Amino acid sequence: GSEVGVAKESPEPSDRTAEYYKKRPCEELVGISARIIGEKIKNIYINTSSGDYSICVWLNRNVTVDTGAAYYLGFKTNGTGTGTINFFGNGSITDNSGDFFNLRNSGVLNLYGGTYVYGGAAVAVKSNDGTGTVNIYNGATIGPETQGTTACMNVNLDAGVTFNMYGGTIRNGVSGTANTSGGVHVLDSTTFNMYGGTIEGGTYLTSVTNTSRRGGNLYAAGTVNIYGGTIQNGNCYRGGNVAVAGTSTFNMVGGTVKGGHGYEGGNIWSA
Repeated sequence: GSEVGVAKESPEPSDRTAEYYKKRPCEELVGISARIIGEKIKNIYINTSSGDYSICVWLNRNVTVDTGAAYYLGFKTNGTGTGTINFFGNGSITDNSGDFFNLRNSGVLNLYGGTYVYGGAAVAVKSNDGTGTVNIYNGATIGPETQGTTACMNVNLDAGVTFNMYGGTIRNGVSGTANTSGGVHVLDSTTFNMYGGTIEGGTYLTSVTNTSRRGGNLYAAGTVNIYGGTIQNGNCYRGGNVAVAGTSTFNMVGGTVKGGHGYEGGNIWSA
C-alpha cells in the first residue's frame, strides 16, 4: 500500500524577498500598537539603564491630561542609550496644568502630526543635561485654534535644546512673563532653526510692562537661523513678530516676516 506522509517545513530560512515581506504582519502590528498607545496614553515616563529605544504614538483622538508639575512625556536614560519618539495623527493633546516634554541623553522628539495645546507652554521642552532635539513637520500644530485671554506659551526651549522647524504651524501664543514670547522663546545656549512652516498670532498679556513685552511670535536670546517659512501677524510692544536680545546670534537668509504690530519695531526689534 501507499504511505501518506506529512510535509515538513524546511529548517532553512526563506529568502528575504519582496513577496516574503508582503506576508509578514510586522508593519500592521506596529501600526496597531501605535494607535493603541495614542488612545490610552495619559503619561509616558521612560527610564532605562542602557540601550537605544524608539516609540511611535498615533494620536487618533483628542486627549486632555492634567499633569501638574510633571511632564507629559519624559525621556530619562540613566545609561548610554538615546530615545526617539515620533507623534503622528490628527488628534490632539491638551494639558491643563503641566508641561510636556523632558529630553535627556540627546533624546529626539519628532512631531509629524497632532495638535498640542497648553495654558502655560504647549511644547515646554526641558533638558536636565543640556541635550535634546525637537523636529516639527507639516501636519503638526502647536497652539490653540484661537487666541486666548490667559497665558499660553507655545514653545519654551530649555538651555541646550535644538529645535528644527521644517513645517507645521505654531499659532496664537500668549505670554504672561516678561521677555519670553508667546510663540517661540529661545533661551541662551539654545538653537532654533526655521526651514519652513508658519509662526503666527503671538502676543503678550497687557499686564506685562510695556518695554518687557518683546517678540510676539519669537524672542531670541540664543541662536536663531531662519532659512525659510513665515512669521506673521504678531502683536507686541517691542518687535511685533520678532525681538532679538543682545546675547543672541540671529541669522536670516530666507523666509518672510510680515504683518507685525509693535510700538517699537512692527516686525523685528533688536536690543
